[in-house]
Amino acid sequence: MMVETDVRVVALLTLAFEWIRDGGFTSQQQTGAGAARDPSTVSSAAARLGDLDIEYVAALSDPTADTIGTSRLLTTGSDGSSDRAEALLHAMPLDPRPQVADDAWAAPFLARWADVESAIAELVDSGVA
Repeated sequence: MMVETDVRVVALLTLAFEWIRDGGFTSQQQTGAGAARDPSTVSSAAARLGDLDIEYVAALSDPTADTIGTSRLLTTGSDGSSDRAEALLHAMPLDPRPQVADDAWAAPFLARWADVESAIAELVDSGVA
């Protein structure tokens, strides 16, 4: 699997996933007409996520969920979900790198881990998040 998504896209997705995980909102219904919206770029990006994205993020807070397994499954799709798989790994509350260090599917993500983390820091430092 080759990772072609720009690290800034993964960084913004990661921040959106973290925002939702930390209570930004928990379902697409909360982003409908009349919903209170945070004006930040991250919340705007989060509002554009689909119901499946919300379910993926819900797994981040569920200790019984197999978030790494979900991430691995996302890499098998041809629908561009590898960016979501990579963002899920970055959004996990505990660093997943030790658990996926020997997994071939995660190798491209691990190879650019520092680049994505740097892009996340740049977004935060610029006030986007």
